Amino acid sequence: MKKKIIIKVSILFIFCFWVARWICSLPEVAIENDPKVSMTLNTGEALFWGKGTCHVCHRIGERGYALRGPNLGDSKEGAVVAERAKHRADSLNLNSAADYILQSIAQPGVFLVPGYNNEMPKVYQPPVSLYPSEIKAIVFYLLSLAGDSTTSAFELPAAIVKYYDASQESTFKITGDPASGHQLYFALNGAAACVSCHTAVDSSGLEMGKSVGPDLSAIGLIRSPEHIYRKIIKPDSNIVSGYEDLLIKTKNGRFFTGILKSEDDLSVILLDRVGTETIIQKKEIARRLPQKISNMPMNYAELLTEKQIQNLVAFLTLQKRSRED
Repeated sequence: MKKKIIIKVSILFIFCFWVARWICSLPEVAIENDPKVSMTLNTGEALFWGKGTCHVCHRIGERGYALRGPNLGDSKEGAVVAERAKHRADSLNLNSAADYILQSIAQPGVFLVPGYNNEMPKVYQPPVSLYPSEIKAIVFYLLSLAGDSTTSAFELPAAIVKYYDASQESTFKITGDPASGHQLYFALNGAAACVSCHTAVDSSGLEMGKSVGPDLSAIGLIRSPEHIYRKIIKPDSNIVSGYEDLLIKTKNGRFFTGILKSEDDLSVILLDRVGTETIIQKKEIARRLPQKISNMPMNYAELLTEKQIQNLVAFLTLQKRSRED
């Protein structure tokens, strides 16, 4: 009996030793001036689909639901982001795929993927507020999508380092009442009637609204209160990709305006501000022109009081539903 116990203990010891050794061998992404955390490939994945809120704008292949930003996996937009990043790094005179991805995070407007606007939030600033080590972990995860799980030695861009060194903080303060903002948002016959175009989470936890405009059920995860405030009073300041108006003139002189909902070889489908679809045959189109104005009403600054706008901002700031599908 004693011999059997010794054998079992020995086997258990050997097993624990190899498990500990395997855990220690996992790649780490370490950085100074951060909370002392160990960053691994799994951490980067968890951050992408969680705190980092990357999934609110980006899908990876068939995983996720987002439409605001490019699909970062194998899709009709190309190979996985790590492969695309290699080619773009060459064209932009950057040293590596990691440098391109980091540039996209630090200075999103330097290179815009065709078909998308300069609207990516700076995730090292509020409300996302990723630590430098967390940013590195996400980059490490994105590089691994092409099978590279070894590249972890890369430096953060100066813009991110400077931000953390400066300890900057927004002076914009929320003074509104979320409950009043909720009522204003969901009142179809009210002054704002946001629900007629946008989806948000109501007080019962259900997503309510139409998809004429961007889904706002996670807007508090990716946009600061100040950004939301500016967007309400000046909708043209930053139009979400995929929600720009398209003007179409037909060969018989008719004009149609709306969001491009879908398109194939034969026709286009436009969606107007009240959610009505119009199908236009391509053989009938004489000209199509993207419009640089928002589909959102331009006069909320006149329709709403300052208090009402603040109430809406307070409500939308709390819209933080996180999901993959």
